[in-house]
Amino acid sequence: MTDECIYVGVREHVIKPADSDHENITILVTICADGTSISLVVIYKGEVHCQQPWVLEKGYVNGKFGLEWIKHFDKTTKAKVAGCHHLLLIDGDVSYYTFTLLDYAYQNHILVLCYPLHATHIYQGLDIVMFSILKHSWTEVQWKFKQKGAKVTKSNFLSMYAHAHLEALTTDNIKAAF
Repeated sequence: MTDECIYVGVREHVIKPADSDHENITILVTICADGTSISLVVIYKGEVHCQQPWVLEKGYVNGKFGLEWIKHFDKTTKAKVAGCHHLLLIDGDVSYYTFTLLDYAYQNHILVLCYPLHATHIYQGLDIVMFSILKHSWTEVQWKFKQKGAKVTKSNFLSMYAHAHLEALTTDNIKAAF
């Protein structure tokens, strides 16, 4: 990391809770090279469970979401960069890259670098490091929950997932992803 730039990676991860008849849940994880992360975005089909004001009817990210998310990202990370550029590393899915999003990024000193499509499993630190740890932690949380005779539902998912998320997203693990 240089004094000129802060490196940030963002990636969505789709989870299908074991023993659940519910649709997939999209988790948007954003990590920073300084070992921190910004607030998690959890997207259910038709609703978003987080502090952000957007709702996604189809359950996946799109251009409108991308613009709102990058504004949230900028607001959340602006103090870290103190007037310097951000380098935002993102996956190759162009469904949420719009001219408006890229223009906003340009106007706010956010350099967007897109990984090649279908190559994030090779290059992206979130895929290589974080999601493998997160998947292991999530499996353990579900197993412990299942041992109590309980089932994963939309209403208890966030409290369950929080344990796995906090276990996986440690400062050391995040730094290793870069």
